[in-house]
Amino acid sequence: IALRKSLLALSFLAFFLSTLFSQAFAESINDFTANVEIKKDGSVLITENITYDFGTNQKHGIFRDIPLSAKDGPQLAINILNIRNEAGIDYNYTTSYADNFLKLRIGDGDKFVSGVKTYSIKYEVLNAIRNFDDHQELYWNVTGNDWQVEIKNAKAVIILPDPAMVNHTMTCFTGALGSTEKNCVFSQENGAVTYSTTKELNANEGLTTVLGMPLGSIENKPLEQEPSSYLQESSPNYF
Repeated sequence: IALRKSLLALSFLAFFLSTLFSQAFAESINDFTANVEIKKDGSVLITENITYDFGTNQKHGIFRDIPLSAKDGPQLAINILNIRNEAGIDYNYTTSYADNFLKLRIGDGDKFVSGVKTYSIKYEVLNAIRNFDDHQELYWNVTGNDWQVEIKNAKAVIILPDPAMVNHTMTCFTGALGSTEKNCVFSQENGAVTYSTTKELNANEGLTTVLGMPLGSIENKPLEQEPSSYLQESSPNYF
């Protein structure tokens, strides 16, 4: 009996210590907010504000993979404009184009960060508007589905090309790639539609928004170059 009690005590202690260890080193995205402005010429200007909590971990920065297409969707081209912290100071970053993703590495190979950091990623998207017989549509994977950490809150504010626009439709999806779960809500005010998650997103889960607009709302110009040619040169400081 004494041996059994000792084993139970050791098991409890091991579980307690492992829980403390995982909590101490757990990383998460506290908030992921994207401001999405649809231009009348069909381009889309996006600013992602990512509040990332490294906990006590020592890391060089973050990775952000942006998909360049979706099922039955157009091939996108993306031009990174800047990546900054909450004080407006530029981060070092690198870009690469692989497996139909724009892959960003943000941070310094010779510096470590920990705790809560903010990453503001501003970029222009071309060829994002889908054209149908009876409407035009922006189908946007806001967060992507490649984060290996939990996203506690995700939101997208989509600014309409015309504040007076009517007869548009809205919906959203959450979960793993291809999921039809709808743990999200949306509302419209002052020429913008806001989408928000209603529960946390687990690793490899994301928020996708859909905005349908009347035909003729915008002009969607075809790409003049291959998508990879829009990538801008960046610092070679990989980590």
